[in-house]
Amino acid sequence: MKRQSKGDFAFQIVVYVLVALLCVIFLYPLIYILSLSFSSPEAVYYGQVTFFIKDYGTSSSCARS
Repeated sequence: MKRQSKGDFAFQIVVYVLVALLCVIFLYPLIYILSLSFSSPEAVYYGQVTFFIKDYGTSSSCARS
């Protein structure tokens, strides 16, 4: 097995960091939308939901009478 040069190793580290950053950028909106959909409509309306579920509720606001 051939040893990597310092430049190849540094390039590989940069690529891994960029891929990890892109994963976070793409996954954050998905997790945020999921937390909004499982939070209560009141918590969403008043802006209390940041990233985690607040006041768990599965009923939508338009289904209430």
